[in-house]
Amino acid sequence: MKRNLFFIALLAASAFAALVLCSCSKKILAENISILDGGKECKLSENKYIFLEDENFDIRFNGLKPKQNIYMFAHHNDSFIDKYKLPIKADDTDIFNLGMAMAERTLDKEKGYTLTINEVHSMHCIGDDRRLNDKDGASLPVRAISDTTGFMDDKLYLLFYVDYKHNRIIEPNELAWIELILPYDSRKALTQTTEADFSNEKRAYISSAGHRIKKENYHGKEFKAYKIAGKSDLEKMKRKENRSFENIDIGQHVYGLESQKEKFSQPTIFLMVPQGLSLCNNPFRIKGDKTIYFEVQQEGKQDYIDKPVSVRFLRLRDEILVDKIAFYYGGKVIPAEVAEF
Repeated sequence: MKRNLFFIALLAASAFAALVLCSCSKKILAENISILDGGKECKLSENKYIFLEDENFDIRFNGLKPKQNIYMFAHHNDSFIDKYKLPIKADDTDIFNLGMAMAERTLDKEKGYTLTINEVHSMHCIGDDRRLNDKDGASLPVRAISDTTGFMDDKLYLLFYVDYKHNRIIEPNELAWIELILPYDSRKALTQTTEADFSNEKRAYISSAGHRIKKENYHGKEFKAYKIAGKSDLEKMKRKENRSFENIDIGQHVYGLESQKEKFSQPTIFLMVPQGLSLCNNPFRIKGDKTIYFEVQQEGKQDYIDKPVSVRFLRLRDEILVDKIAFYYGGKVIPAEVAEF
């Protein structure tokens, strides 16, 4: 009987030791991330609020393996820090859904990484080509910050997710966050812009829809912008520009899922450029400026010369501040007066 009790006690002790060992060896993301700024290292597990000297800092990820993605969401407020009850499927969240990863360039080691504030339903997926890997982990060399939303001031909230178990379920130990406070001077509004301000590295692109129109079906003469808040607005605009949209169903882009409604929950800005010009890429902001810019080029510079993107649609989403709109053409800014019906 005593021998049986001894074996039971030994078995229980072994199980407890295994449980402790498992618990101790469990990776905790917050313990493996640091902010390196001006020669100082701040660990996320010890500091939740970090004052930065400028927009030149590194995010360090210790113990990260090659091909192990870092999912990062950057926001202008703290609304997502405690939004989700963990564990939760990553694809059931607004910020770590795999289909919402932003298209980003391979890291230029000389220029570093531009960290862009995310809209909801978008995130940064930091793979091997967008960071610096070494034998101990990886680093993200942030050298500039840009903002798509227009709401950012001097605070930046970062949420990180690393899928240690490779099951796309966010566990408490796989999620970490930090609040970064930027120097006030770094968020000063621009009083005037130069061509250097419009470099690709300084742009924060905003999603919108463009429409390619054959030359013979488009007769736009001016730079124009209309606010479309319902079906009646769209019909008035089409009558005013009747020669520009022959045989084209412009309504399909504006209606979306609201085709049965007279008024739309999210109005749309409808933009036009003169014939022979083309709206290229998505609109963008530059740091310190609330304006949303739409870049314009000559058709000859586009790959789709026979079908230039002559019109573009910007949905006025709640997470995007639309203060001013302008066209950017030939290095010059052309302000847009948005007409309303």
